[in-house]
Amino acid sequence: MTGVQTCALPISTAGLDYGNYTYYAYAKDTSGNENETELREVTIEAAANNAPTVDTPTLTPSPAKITEDLNCSFIVSDPDDGDTLTVNITWYQDDEDAVNISAMSVTNATYTNATLFFGNTTAGQNWTCGVEPYDGTDFGSQANSSSVYINSLPTVALTDPEDNNQTPNRTPTFSWTGSDGDNSTYLLYDVNITCHDG
Repeated sequence: MTGVQTCALPISTAGLDYGNYTYYAYAKDTSGNENETELREVTIEAAANNAPTVDTPTLTPSPAKITEDLNCSFIVSDPDDGDTLTVNITWYQDDEDAVNISAMSVTNATYTNATLFFGNTTAGQNWTCGVEPYDGTDFGSQANSSSVYINSLPTVALTDPEDNNQTPNRTPTFSWTGSDGDNSTYLLYDVNITCHDG
């Protein structure tokens, strides 16, 4: 057969590791004549990694009583299949870094909750949680929740008249005291007086 022949002979390269490779081709005719191409270089590299993202965390309850745990809820999303996802949780007290949880495992696109137990909080403080996602290669941008105020319970005590007091006075004076650990400027009171036959 004479003339120019053009053909393509694809070769499977499945399983090549990432890296730089050189290649060339050569041809030999039936008369034993050989020729070869120039040497070329090709690089096989991993697809660019996409950093994970996290939605704005929700911090509950709000406001929180001094006996309630704080729950920071969020969802981490990563478009790259197979990444192992973790988050770093930072709890801020009055905008200062206070408690840290590192490399907490999370599942892609799944609702996750981190808890700060009430023993870490005190009345009058403001708390925020920050969530920074990581996929083993890149950190995503940290997202912070809104602030939650820690509110103490007011105390109230009856002072007069004493319990089981009997009096002919039809206009007795009822007295009580109250206080609040949050330094509130005022307290609102409700008094319930019920008549019992007897």
